[in-house]
Amino acid sequence: MRAAALALGLAVAAAWLLRADIDPLSFITSTQAQPAALTEVQAQAQAQALHAYDKALRDFKAILAKRRAQIAAKKKLPGRPSTSPASR
Repeated sequence: MRAAALALGLAVAAAWLLRADIDPLSFITSTQAQPAALTEVQAQAQAQALHAYDKALRDFKAILAKRRAQIAAKKKLPGRPSTSPASR
């Protein structure tokens, strides 16, 4: 019990001393934290990725709305989702 209290006291004292000298966030300077400017190729790739994400999200929401409508209408749901393009 005494050893645990001593260890806790030393840990608190060490943390206080370290905090007094060094701010925990000072390891990252504002210069390091700034994102680099994107090249044209990177910007285009990022735009394409965002477009693909937005399309996937729209598609997911459409499927979810369809399933919710089927559930609300008490329709029988398929056993597992179809992966064929004809079912879309």
